[in-house]
Amino acid sequence: ALAASAAPVASRPGAVGGRRAVPPATLVPLLGLAVILGAATPGYLAQRGPYAKDHGADFRQAAAVVAANASPGDAIVFDQSTKPSRRPRLSLDLYPGQFAGLDDVALRRPLASRTVLWDAVAPLPAVADRVEAHARVWAVESGSDSTDVAVLRSLGYTVEQAIPVHRTVVYELVKEGS
Repeated sequence: ALAASAAPVASRPGAVGGRRAVPPATLVPLLGLAVILGAATPGYLAQRGPYAKDHGADFRQAAAVVAANASPGDAIVFDQSTKPSRRPRLSLDLYPGQFAGLDDVALRRPLASRTVLWDAVAPLPAVADRVEAHARVWAVESGSDSTDVAVLRSLGYTVEQAIPVHRTVVYELVKEGS
């Protein structure tokens, strides 16, 4: 009995080239698992990227751009043309420290002091006098929609730089003659 168990692998039934053959009943589930993992990996990785939420939310990155470039005393305005859950103003509510020292000229009532969701804000033309008190204004806009930039240009501001983030563009505007 001991001699039979010590026989070389190649002489055993089912052995191929000195190795045991993997039974098809074991191979099929392993191959299926490999296919499922291969198909799921791109989606898994996309859901964990920097722009994973809400089809490309870039609130954190937009807030970081403002914090890195704006100076205390500058004014800031946010695009209000898109649906509330995608408005760039959310970056201020989510990362308030990144906007410290900036004058939110359109804010009427902050979210924290209301019984409803979202900040209460004035349209940019209605607060033109508050905007014009500043030499520099930062406009955080949704994509290529630059309605606020057009209003600011009509008030005598020029675009110094436009910083694309992902789906948001952060504009720096300076009052002509400042």
